[in-house]
Amino acid sequence: MNSINRSAVIVVAKKPFLDWVNGLATGAPALTLEEIRRDPGVYLIPEYEGVAGAEGMLRDGFDTIFRDQLSQWWSDPAAWPANRTLALFNKWFAHHSHSTVRDTLSARLTRSNPG
Repeated sequence: MNSINRSAVIVVAKKPFLDWVNGLATGAPALTLEEIRRDPGVYLIPEYEGVAGAEGMLRDGFDTIFRDQLSQWWSDPAAWPANRTLALFNKWFAHHSHSTVRDTLSARLTRSNPG
């Protein structure tokens, strides 16, 4: 098993994000927190060391993750919060950083670039 040159952050929705999702005019039945948390986001980030390193990586990259989470539920950015701050991100999502990412497979990693 090999380590790769990335760290990871797992992002889990909190109730304020659920409230935003349920407030969208989709006509779909309201989701529960359990349903929205079933498949949390996992993001590869640059390697870091220590708690300060993890906090710095998130501070620098939270908006990319925030926008991705929003786009998974609503593709029109006009409905997204205009002022996406780190404080709002922390209010809407719990996150857990992991400094070491291990690849359990021998197959080559591949990338897909949407659109």
